[in-house]
Amino acid sequence: MVLYRNRKLWLTAFAGYMALLFLAGEHGVGLPNLMLALLLVVPGFAWGVLRCVARQSRGSYRTFWHLISTGCLFYFLAQFIWNYYAWTGGEPPVPSVADVLWNGQTLLFIAAICYLMAKERSVFQGVKVAIDAFLILLVVGAAMWEFYMEPHMDMLLEKQDWVALASVAIYPVSDSVIVFCLLFIGYAYRGLFAPKVQGFFTAGLLLFVLGDIMYMNDYTVGTDTGSWMDLAYAFALFAIAAGGIYSLGGKEHRVRERTRNGWGESLRYLLPYGVASILLVLPLLRHDHEDRFEVHVANGIIVGLIMLRQAFVMIENRSLLWGTSRLLNETSYLANHDTVTGLPNRMHFERKLAEALTKREPEDGERIALLFLDLDRFKYINDSYGHDIGDDLLREIAARLQIEAAEGGHLVSRRGGDEFTVLLRGVRVDKEIGEWVERFMRRVTQPIVLDGGELLTGASIGIAVFPQDARTAADLLRNADAAMYKAKAMGGGRHCFFTEDLDRSFTRTATLEHSLRRALERGEFVLHYQPMYEAASGRLVGTEALLRWQRKGTLVSPAEFIPLAEETGLIVPVGEWALREACRYAKRWLEAFPEPFEISVNVSPIQFRQPNFEDRVLGILRETGLPPEALVLEITESIMRDDEAIRKLECFKAHGVNISLDDFGTGYSSLSDLHQLPIDALKIAQNFTKDVLNNEKQGRIVKAIVALAKSLDLLVVAEGVETEEQFLFMYRLGCDVIQGYYFSKPLPEAELWAKAGRPAS
Repeated sequence: MVLYRNRKLWLTAFAGYMALLFLAGEHGVGLPNLMLALLLVVPGFAWGVLRCVARQSRGSYRTFWHLISTGCLFYFLAQFIWNYYAWTGGEPPVPSVADVLWNGQTLLFIAAICYLMAKERSVFQGVKVAIDAFLILLVVGAAMWEFYMEPHMDMLLEKQDWVALASVAIYPVSDSVIVFCLLFIGYAYRGLFAPKVQGFFTAGLLLFVLGDIMYMNDYTVGTDTGSWMDLAYAFALFAIAAGGIYSLGGKEHRVRERTRNGWGESLRYLLPYGVASILLVLPLLRHDHEDRFEVHVANGIIVGLIMLRQAFVMIENRSLLWGTSRLLNETSYLANHDTVTGLPNRMHFERKLAEALTKREPEDGERIALLFLDLDRFKYINDSYGHDIGDDLLREIAARLQIEAAEGGHLVSRRGGDEFTVLLRGVRVDKEIGEWVERFMRRVTQPIVLDGGELLTGASIGIAVFPQDARTAADLLRNADAAMYKAKAMGGGRHCFFTEDLDRSFTRTATLEHSLRRALERGEFVLHYQPMYEAASGRLVGTEALLRWQRKGTLVSPAEFIPLAEETGLIVPVGEWALREACRYAKRWLEAFPEPFEISVNVSPIQFRQPNFEDRVLGILRETGLPPEALVLEITESIMRDDEAIRKLECFKAHGVNISLDDFGTGYSSLSDLHQLPIDALKIAQNFTKDVLNNEKQGRIVKAIVALAKSLDLLVVAEGVETEEQFLFMYRLGCDVIQGYYFSKPLPEAELWAKAGRPAS
């Protein structure tokens, strides 16, 4: 706003205006008509400015400033009408239209303040504010009657104009409301306005009250305040306009109640009662000690209002207590139940399990069984159909388990993800536990119809029994979890009881996981390289980099630690390390031997699905200086199930990196889609190679794979070749590259260099 950016200019102009107004009114400098015209300047200025402020304000402040600007317009019109009588030389009547407009201006100011405060108030709080306001108005009215109106009553009655008297008497009433509103703004709220806006606005309203007091004094007592009254009104309007201007220059404020502590909050509640007590001591201040009927009436009304206020306080407190109780119940429910299925959550289940175990020792062979249930194929359903379908599936499974468990009084909970736990109470023999497990299994495996489609899932269930398997809740959960993983490893769709052998296996796995997390920083991972030979010429054309873990001087089987690394997510940093080391090795090999050479590196599906995987691979190639055509990324069929995977493969192809489809024939890829995949080679799985001579069906499958690859112009790699007969069979089928123990086992880098006739660099 222009005025906000030029504050010094308009403040200086206003100071000059006020000086001219004072001189014109107090010392008679200038013409009378000039004085009347000057009185219209500030109301018109305030109305125009605040109208612009209202248009640029937001929310409840927009309405607030609209009401204030309209009040300034009313004042301008009232002043214009009053000046009209002065210009024409007539005596303005009392009351006149000007009085109506002046009172309307005051009511608009009060309405604006009440509207802004009421926006953040409840119904009960609004009623209390109204009662407090009426209490103060009544006390102020009674006090003004006693000390101001009643002593001058004889003089006022001489005028015999009750309408005029009423129009003048309304000013102290409205002014007391304004003062009350200012008290509430100062003590009951925080942040209603910015500090400068609050200061200007408060000063403006107080100056209005001062002007009204001067006017009433002129009317009742006959004392002429002259231009001082006009100066007070002019300052008041200017201060309010300045507050509006400053409201556009600061940060946006919202109505906020004062924090419920401190002396300000106490004053907020004690103010109405303190004001009401004035009437109790009012008769004592009168020297005539007359029994004044109006004071007793006022006291009676105040007592009634206070009783009404207390009634609303009690209703509000009851409402708050009910709301708090409901909120506590909702909070307790949310804290103890799963938001997706509505079942008891992990925390609630573990508390109930601990209570069941510590309640009493089992009697007469009674036991407690814990079932740890994990859904089969849930991740595939969730990824394929979306999380909404996945949540619907979880809700349906939860409802089925709940119905089944309710018959026996058992407790079902969702532990998280696709895992559920069931607490079986009062079971006696393993057969009874097994029967319950079968009931749950039948419920889970029944087809589920969602969005018109039918979904099939299953479950793997681990079982631990108290007290034979564990005597604490934590151990019982751990053992049931271990049994569930055993059932999952056996192919899923079955249940498994916890055993001591499983405990030892679980302990070994936990120890292995702990060591695996520190293996990379300790430098315990190494790469072994298995040579790959061209079938027709017997020439070495590349090697496959195989990850090995050398823990405490012994090699841990990849079949043991690779699945664990994938489960924990450690395969990502470990796989990146292996890729970088393999590229460095291949770079050194190419510098030593000028012949074509490729390094093949296995890529985990978890590693491949990383959002920036292609950037990391290309960055490693730039870092090591290895040509992209010398790198072969070996991927499995499970990776290529979405468009994002195809996009990544096409990115690698565009940069010259080769792609090999590893373990072909063991996955679920559609052969009809194979021609659309951006790959360079097919690698026949070792399972086919091993039995190719002893199993006629296996031999026919291998022939079909080779024929398919040749028709698509793909390189065929046979791995796991261990005998001369297997080599000759693969060679005659048309395999291009042979890999296996027939030529060489995987070797450390130094041994491979020695085999090639060169020392390791």
